[in-house]
Amino acid sequence: MHTPTIFNQTDRSETFTCYNSTGPVAGVSSCNDIVAEFDNRIITILWQRLSTKQPIYFMPTDVSDEAENINEMSTYILCITGTLINGQKVIMNIANIKLFFDAEVPDNYSSSSFKTILARILSTTLKNTSKFGFEDIRAFSLQGYHTKKKAYIRVNTWDYFNSYNALKTVCKVGIYTTSDDLTLKYYYRKVVCKERLPLSSWATLSNYLYVLLENIYLFQVSVNNYNPISEVNYNNPLFFSALSWDCTPYSYVGYRNI
Repeated sequence: MHTPTIFNQTDRSETFTCYNSTGPVAGVSSCNDIVAEFDNRIITILWQRLSTKQPIYFMPTDVSDEAENINEMSTYILCITGTLINGQKVIMNIANIKLFFDAEVPDNYSSSSFKTILARILSTTLKNTSKFGFEDIRAFSLQGYHTKKKAYIRVNTWDYFNSYNALKTVCKVGIYTTSDDLTLKYYYRKVVCKERLPLSSWATLSNYLYVLLENIYLFQVSVNNYNPISEVNYNNPLFFSALSWDCTPYSYVGYRNI
């Protein structure tokens, strides 16, 4: 969609086209058209890497939280939109991400005995022990001054519904929790921070699956196979070519709202 806007205040007969990313604009080259015109063998390099499942490079431009039914279980998916080295638009689904919150171990309990209590509470609420898991965590408390780390039990789940119900149940019985922000709209911020995922710089993808749907690549990759590129690779001229074709900025409000 595009709307005419006054281009020159002294000559009101001139207009220019404003593009709000909702559709193609007649007479304006698309990203794919520019890629084809100024290919410089980049597409060949990309296809060689894709065909042999070698690691490839990806630049994020937008991010959202999604849910997908995997093995009959609602699973959290981090969905990132971006480009490959040839400027091709892609949608990246990052899987195997656990949602979590931390429960503080009371001073009069050991970690093992406290886990037993948590397991009994959560089994009643979630109806199935396969819907949650535990990790032992040691960290400084956010309240007050402390010289020693405290013990926490990290409660992991796979989707919003179980995370919310687990947290609500644990808080209801008076257990102190931290890292307990389950805001649905921006949960990706917590995921990105914990997993140290790049959102504003080039990333390396490995062990991925992909399909081509209507000129858009759809990738799926495990969270452990989405990593920042090394400093050695950062001066690769391929990156500068891709960025010059598609300078789409990113912010927490989404690139469509900039």
